[in-house]
Amino acid sequence: MPRLARLASIEDSLQQRVASSGAIGRWRSAVVGAGFGTFVIGMEEGAVGALAGAGRYDEASAWIEGCIEAYAELPACAAYYRVLAADVARLQGRWDVAMAALGQADAFLATQPEEPFDPLLWAARRRSLGTWVQLEMQLGRIDRALRYSAKERALAERSAELDPSVAVDSARFRYLDLLVSTGSYQAVLDKAAPVLAAGGLSAKAEHDLRYLQAMAWTGLELRDPSREPRARAEFEQLLADTSPKQLRRGSLLLGLSRLDRAAGDLDGLAERVAALEDLLAGWGGSAAQAPPARLVAASRATAAALARLRGEDAASLERHLEGLEASFVELLSGWSVAPELTGGIGYLHDTRRRTLLGELIELAVALDQPERALDQLLVIQARGALSQSLGAEAPDLASLQAALVGDGGLLIYLPTLSDTHLFLVDREGIATFRLPGDRDLRRLVRKADLDVLAGRSSGPGLDDLGRALLPVGAVARMESWTHAYLTGAELLEQPHFALLPFGDSTLGRELGLAAAPSLPLAAHLAQGRAPVGPVGPRAFELFLGPPTAAAAPEAYRQLGSLDLGQATWDALTDGLPAAAASRHLGAEASRAALLAADLGQARVLHLFCHGIHDTTQDQPAGLVLAGTDEDDGLLRWSAIAGLQVPELIILAACGGARSPGRQGEDGVQHLGGAFLMAGARAVLLSRADLEAASTLELTADFQRYLVEGDSPMEALRRARNDYAEAHGSEVLVSSLFLLGAAHEPLFVARRPGWLRRHALLLALSGLGAGALGVAVLRRR
Repeated sequence: MPRLARLASIEDSLQQRVASSGAIGRWRSAVVGAGFGTFVIGMEEGAVGALAGAGRYDEASAWIEGCIEAYAELPACAAYYRVLAADVARLQGRWDVAMAALGQADAFLATQPEEPFDPLLWAARRRSLGTWVQLEMQLGRIDRALRYSAKERALAERSAELDPSVAVDSARFRYLDLLVSTGSYQAVLDKAAPVLAAGGLSAKAEHDLRYLQAMAWTGLELRDPSREPRARAEFEQLLADTSPKQLRRGSLLLGLSRLDRAAGDLDGLAERVAALEDLLAGWGGSAAQAPPARLVAASRATAAALARLRGEDAASLERHLEGLEASFVELLSGWSVAPELTGGIGYLHDTRRRTLLGELIELAVALDQPERALDQLLVIQARGALSQSLGAEAPDLASLQAALVGDGGLLIYLPTLSDTHLFLVDREGIATFRLPGDRDLRRLVRKADLDVLAGRSSGPGLDDLGRALLPVGAVARMESWTHAYLTGAELLEQPHFALLPFGDSTLGRELGLAAAPSLPLAAHLAQGRAPVGPVGPRAFELFLGPPTAAAAPEAYRQLGSLDLGQATWDALTDGLPAAAASRHLGAEASRAALLAADLGQARVLHLFCHGIHDTTQDQPAGLVLAGTDEDDGLLRWSAIAGLQVPELIILAACGGARSPGRQGEDGVQHLGGAFLMAGARAVLLSRADLEAASTLELTADFQRYLVEGDSPMEALRRARNDYAEAHGSEVLVSSLFLLGAAHEPLFVARRPGWLRRHALLLALSGLGAGALGVAVLRRR
């Protein structure tokens, strides 16, 4: 008992000790003097938590390094402290440092046996998995977060069987928090209710679960207003409890303010704003402890919304706008992303951040200064992983117009819970439009998908989505455009923009379209391109129709042969000048040949092959080329990103744009992103499976229009229009889209040759529907 009392006394005075410069040495001496045990981790972690909670991250890191050194003879302790170091780096947004620390800890833990039961080792394993869950959530990699969460919950339950003192509450909380973040509100209610009914939870665990319940009811309230009273009652009851820490109290106040806004209760909203101001003013009890930047920003946004809804004067709105701009500067200064995480990691993958930016947009529009909101959006987008990897910087409005607009324009979508903001940018400047909110637009996207799945290029779903995404004022402005860049579509579940009604036709037949992963990235890709010139020898490098690789993994050996015959391949290139195309057919279209190819003269690389999607891989998309004795022919993301490729890629492979469900302003964890990393400026690819005949027909026309001097955007528009006129529908080719900078031509104008597109049609007709199948490019 004396030793336990001594340890408890040390723990009680921990925060006071941390405030002293010599606290680390005194603390560790006391712990060593008291003896080692399961108390060590908890008390040392308390010291780190006190420092990190006060924003003193360098001191927290120094404390951890001291622990690793002091407890070197206890490897399990050292592993736990490396996990703790990862958590501190995670709180700072230093993702690469966090992952390196977790990797070191996990490498050690993997060498340790599970039996006999060692509480320190099991605690380190649980903490590592919990940190991975939080890290992956922050990075928007929800698929990976769910996998780690399942492992964490299983390990926590197993630990509780071996040691009844172990609780599974933290693992359960992280899982339900993950479900809240993904909008799985009903699942949260279904899983939380029986746990709460069973009882036996600690006071903190019960409070946590009730908080997540209230968050789920709030989310459902936007779909079903009858949920609002229950959510409000839960929030108010939790707030009346004196136990919540300051950050949780802030979250509860913000939840209530959201309900107030939804109900139009400005008096209630004013009460929340006042309470938040009082909370921030008394944060931590001392000036040395600053509230988290994200809570400050959310509080400022709430106060700004109140001022705007009350109709306060311009001077007041200006002050609120300046405050929000300052918050974004602070938030971005503490947020970074490792370039090797290219593939969808963007600041705006988090709905809460989009909501904050949405309020900034509201203020800027109310003050008739939309360029301020656009400037902020460009700065944020430039922090995306792919933008950082390629060195893209945030352009100003004039630079953006010069790089991308020309005779066209930009459509920039930012969905929030209540509204979606559309920025339209062209030579005239900026126009803004308010569209339905995130959930309403997602519902319309799913409705439009039903039309497409039914093989219709028009229908009620597409009509409704078109009216929502392209309001009348925007369409009137776009009538004189030649092309449009789209950004933000990945935040809206990738609508079929090409099939949206526009004039007497569809948007994809009337305008050249390209998706911009982010505007800074698109502007960067448009710079420094090779000059437009004649179509020289080997300007087109084609890898066509490789058979399934014999050495490929078993799952891919059953893919059908793509040997479509010499006449078909001849027809595909008949529209090109003599010697302009270098073709690799069948077994010659191998991975080895592509990696060894000299692509220096090429302006276009055309790959017609099977696409695969391996969910066991973090970058799951790949290509099945012909194999050799030395390799299986599979070309994966990492190998593509390391190539030096031409500026335009035609990727005729199923699902080349499929990627994990990760949102953000660089949403390109697919093969398009890999080719942009490798030096391409634009990629033609598809999110869906492709049918061979239609794909060959469209890409043949696309190539022909390129050599006639059209830009990739215009060439695709004309090819899509030709296909629709010939077949009465464009659904089979609607999934093909351009990614990147594609509004400038590659070649000087050339008079079309005498061989026309009917040559390819004639060749394809001889293949026979039975030989081709419906989707010979289909992945497995």
